[in-house]
Amino acid sequence: LIDWMSFTSKIDSTSSLIETLGLTSPEIVWQEMYGFHGYKNRLYFCGISIHYNGFNDDIWLEMSGEGCRAFETFSETGWEPIFEMLIENEKEYHVTRIDIAYDDFEKKIDIQNLASETFKNNFITKFKDAEVICRVRAEALTINYGSKSSEVFFRCYDKAKERKREDIAHWVRFEVQLRDSRAIEFLKKYSEGESIGKTFFGVVNNYVRYIVPNANDI
Repeated sequence: LIDWMSFTSKIDSTSSLIETLGLTSPEIVWQEMYGFHGYKNRLYFCGISIHYNGFNDDIWLEMSGEGCRAFETFSETGWEPIFEMLIENEKEYHVTRIDIAYDDFEKKIDIQNLASETFKNNFITKFKDAEVICRVRAEALTINYGSKSSEVFFRCYDKAKERKREDIAHWVRFEVQLRDSRAIEFLKKYSEGESIGKTFFGVVNNYVRYIVPNANDI
């Protein structure tokens, strides 16, 4: 699922962007709020922020995970026309970030084993570093690949523990965070006809592969 989406527009007003997003339903009430990151103002609805009145004439759309779910619920257009618009008008629109999350409820990802194999360095990666974070009190694990400030960053963690969902036996989330050129490349690959899942796993396999060492590696 899409769990974060943000882009800037050089050609939209707040009203035209809302119309483009298909978020014009009367039940959507936009709140006027203070902006941030250099923008003085923003319109806000359920995790969707439209920032404006910045240093430049552009406006910045930002959807958190909550905002992405609200967009899927209320938008009259859905993701496909938005992705197509971003790809076909790169001079006017700039994708700043997209996060794709895979939620595992079927124990396909053994995070304890993944952490162990990461400690043993039994993987091949394009990232400079990977780290395992253990929160002892919460008995939770997080595995980070790369830097959060880079164009590509992965994170795997126990979502059930984070949400304190004792009613869910297994919920591990693997997130791919892409910025700038990597973000638009993901959308282009997806627009070529691949499913979002296949595109997601293609990115993961391109950056991280776990291996079984043989005698020659010891």
